[in-house]
Amino acid sequence: MGEEESRNRQPQATSTSERLKAVGKNLLKGFWDFFVYAAGTALIVLFITKVFVLVSFVPTGSMNPTIPTGSIVICLRTDYWNNDPQRGDVVMFRRDVEDDDRVYAKRIVGEPGDVIEIRDGQTYINGEVYEETWLNEDPDDLDFGPFEVPEGKYFCMGDNRNKSTDCRYWEEHYVERDDIIARGRIVLSPEKIGFLPNVAEKA
Repeated sequence: MGEEESRNRQPQATSTSERLKAVGKNLLKGFWDFFVYAAGTALIVLFITKVFVLVSFVPTGSMNPTIPTGSIVICLRTDYWNNDPQRGDVVMFRRDVEDDDRVYAKRIVGEPGDVIEIRDGQTYINGEVYEETWLNEDPDDLDFGPFEVPEGKYFCMGDNRNKSTDCRYWEEHYVERDDIIARGRIVLSPEKIGFLPNVAEKA
């Protein structure tokens, strides 16, 4: 009787073992499929952000109210593949100085060949008053310049003019064309979600 019971139990044990193996294989396959999907997605996102899009965190308030403090800005690298930056563009760039890899967000005010001067807080481009409707507040009555923008370079300032450290104060004064990474397009923050308007225009 004992041998007969043992023979009866053996197929059941084998069947259980096979089921466990099948479950293990399915789990392993599911994990592998998930890994392949996650890795592929990550590679695609990495490729897009390295080639087409820049996602930048702006920790300061130098561009208030256009870009509130702590905003995430989605920018397009492709905007400047075949076109040069224009006055009024909000751009992301790096400064041409040692030991500074930060990405800055500022607005282009001066293009190559422009003469920028600030008198009593008012910006003048080539002797003409430049109206800046995006400013956070009336600028302090300070004087800067004149700055004659060289070829291949741009003069940039923050919209929060009284609380922005920018080309007015930097030793180099200008941003190299090759250091401009992308143009800001979308702002995401608890205070504001929306597109950055296209205000580029010739003074």
